[in-house]
Amino acid sequence: MTTTRATPSRQPAGTPVGGQFAAQAKPAADVCLDGSDRPESSHEQVAGAAIERIMALEAASAPGVKAQTFAAARGMAAIARSQWPEAATIKTRECDQIGCTRQHAEEVLDADGNELGQMYELEDYEQDLIDMESGLSPVLGQDVFSASYSRHDGEHGAIDIDEALKPSHQEDTPADRAGETISGYRARFDDLDLDDRTVARDMLTDLHHWARSKGVDLDEVMASAREVADEEIRGQQ
Repeated sequence: MTTTRATPSRQPAGTPVGGQFAAQAKPAADVCLDGSDRPESSHEQVAGAAIERIMALEAASAPGVKAQTFAAARGMAAIARSQWPEAATIKTRECDQIGCTRQHAEEVLDADGNELGQMYELEDYEQDLIDMESGLSPVLGQDVFSASYSRHDGEHGAIDIDEALKPSHQEDTPADRAGETISGYRARFDDLDLDDRTVARDMLTDLHHWARSKGVDLDEVMASAREVADEEIRGQQ
């Protein structure tokens, strides 16, 4: 007798639903980011998750710049909100050291534009902020990150804390993520003059080799992926 199983839907990170396809929320940590033994707040958990995401992206051969920037903005927003509950905006400025194009987090403002403090004064979070600042892209403008992170010009930027902390907020669509994955694959493994369709074919060819080596039924995986994609498209209509 054949048993039909429902295809699990994809879930945003941090939304525990159960099953191997769903991201699992992490239990609260016993130690907070600054090393003390007090319970970690929800904002600090978000910041810690952002650092993990940035480190994972940097370890990739062709990290997603948009994903890094979103994770960095989200992590900084979480730290600022944990220190100043009324914080609304974090101002960033390009490093003034020769050869460094990193954006540094500076003043924190409330909704009325009043300064609440400086991010660099948070000594307990110094290394965390350094890790997050490495994720702020020095090349993309406000047309790309209009929701959570925007660049006013080549030197200054701003993080909208409310936008960055929205749990369901996604900077990239599934098609955007796929396009960035194709670009990364091309940059590392393929001829740089190949079109996206050919690169996608080469990626799938590698997946076939991987599936055979692991004993995975790739046809079943692809059918399941098509079902999930169709379900997501129907959800947008």
